[in-house]
Amino acid sequence: MQLSAALKHEQERCNYITKQVHDMLVLREKWLTEQTLENLENKPNHHILTERIVEKSRLACEIRDIYHGLNEKEIVNLRINGWINLHLNLNNPDIYPLYPIRPYHALLAFSNDDSIKLPTYDTTPSLQKLLEVAKPTKNFRDLQLETDIPLTQIYRLASHLVHWRKAKIINMMTRNNNYILRPDSNQDYRELDKKFSLLFPDFRLYDILNRFSVARPLHTHISKILPQYHTQFLSIIGWLLQHDLIVQLFTYVHLMVHTIGINNSNNNNGGSSGNNNSSNNNNGSNTSNATSNSSSSLIYQPTTFPLMPSYLSLKEQAFFDNIDDGSSLYQLFKRLCVYFRGLHHLEEIMWRENINRDQLTKVLKKYKNVLIQVVHEEDDITNSCNLIGKK
Repeated sequence: MQLSAALKHEQERCNYITKQVHDMLVLREKWLTEQTLENLENKPNHHILTERIVEKSRLACEIRDIYHGLNEKEIVNLRINGWINLHLNLNNPDIYPLYPIRPYHALLAFSNDDSIKLPTYDTTPSLQKLLEVAKPTKNFRDLQLETDIPLTQIYRLASHLVHWRKAKIINMMTRNNNYILRPDSNQDYRELDKKFSLLFPDFRLYDILNRFSVARPLHTHISKILPQYHTQFLSIIGWLLQHDLIVQLFTYVHLMVHTIGINNSNNNNGGSSGNNNSSNNNNGSNTSNATSNSSSSLIYQPTTFPLMPSYLSLKEQAFFDNIDDGSSLYQLFKRLCVYFRGLHHLEEIMWRENINRDQLTKVLKKYKNVLIQVVHEEDDITNSCNLIGKK
């Protein structure tokens, strides 16, 4: 639609298409004459015609650039006839990420080696201001305080950059982050090695990739690097993330409650057989109610909104009643248990409940007998270009 509208505008403004098509037809007639006189026995060489048209026609050059740009990078920025700005993208703007952007996320702006520069004539001051201060070590909350741009607008600007393959939304780089090589990477390592050597001449790509063959905290990697190279090493990690060579690993928690009799407390008192029968009848009705309530629980049913906390089952509720010691740590554990389904990583839990890592660590340590921690990579939930550009 954008291309057709731009060409229609230029045709109405200065007969652009008519003139360009006329020039191409003249070249074609000249080529046909040459082929008729010189190559009576051979088939016409269409490659010569194509080269001549691309060399002489601006419209042909623009169509060629659009085709190769969309085919190779899926984005194109150019001017039709040096007059109409055209920005094309294969991403569908009507498809959004599954999950929202969070304040603890950070913006990884791509380096200029593989990224088309943003046109200065078409860039808002807020976007320029954001790009000037954005770093993988600053989360969106930090950027809001530093730029005085509302958080919602920062989210929109970040999503705009992601859509146009200018940036990626990641979790803020911290010393506790764990990274490992992406197992399904199909990059051209020869080409990447050339780019890497130009950007980071003091390092070798093979050595860096070897460091991330095993998952380790970021502070472990930095401890093995000379202090004067620490900043450059963080830039290398950003470059690796940009090219999808490494992924971050996150910790998820699963609540594994042992089987506990819900009605154990009813069996402590003795009584006549009639009382026992009555008790059994009551227990039967309670069991049927429990089954009904359990079936309507949202514990393992799909949620209407991604990452919605799930309710406690009756068995889990009985477990919490059993271990209730009235302490503040118990209250925090019970509050957090709705996130222990293996869907929320630790950073998400801390943000949702406004707690720090020390508080969460204490809960995980005290109740480790019923908690299983699993470390794996996260779905790329905020970078919509990855959701729709790799089908």
